[in-house]
Amino acid sequence: MEKGIRHHQVGEAVDRYLLIKTATKQIASNSKAFLTLILGDHTGEIEAKLWGVSPEDEATFINKTVVHIQGDVIDYRGRMQLKIASIRPTTPMDGVKINDFVRSAPLSPDDMLDEINQYIFEISNPSIQRITRFLVKKHQQAFVESPAATKNHHEFMGGLAYHVVSMLRIAKSLIQLYPSLDPDLLYSGIILHDIGKVRELSGAIDTTYTLEGKLLGIFQLGQMRLLKQQRS
Repeated sequence: MEKGIRHHQVGEAVDRYLLIKTATKQIASNSKAFLTLILGDHTGEIEAKLWGVSPEDEATFINKTVVHIQGDVIDYRGRMQLKIASIRPTTPMDGVKINDFVRSAPLSPDDMLDEINQYIFEISNPSIQRITRFLVKKHQQAFVESPAATKNHHEFMGGLAYHVVSMLRIAKSLIQLYPSLDPDLLYSGIILHDIGKVRELSGAIDTTYTLEGKLLGIFQLGQMRLLKQQRS
């Protein structure tokens, strides 16, 4: 199996597909434009410089683009950097997908969604079940793709759904230990407690807080969606 970019060492040649996580235009001392690229795969990332770029290059080598790169890993001021010899955007003929280059949850989106829906099915209160089912279905795609945070906490594609599944499994055990707990409120609360993250975070690639997320925050965003559904 081909090793990921994280495992390359200084002096090694690189000939592989990588994802451009960020591309930042800068101006060199000779007044020519260049791009600072953060390139990565599911194992990690590395910085690279693309010198003397044209306007066409700036439009081609942008965030969330998969490229094929040849070059060498060098040491630049104590940090590893990829010295680019050649770079090109991929085409459908390359047979690569952006998801192949992003760290993902250990469970598939379909499996996580199936498990969450099973817990929704176990909610006996019809109003609570209806609201929970509606909100999950409405935000289904983002729900199974979103990370749970920008760092430290399930910060990978599908991290939000994986976090919810993990908590639901814990909740099932807690109910057996504490029969007085209300399963409907517990399951629904767990499933919806972070629903605002589908709007608070920008996505699994180069995850940042959206403007909504910065101004309102996860709890306000989640509450707004819940209240909107209750009024409908």
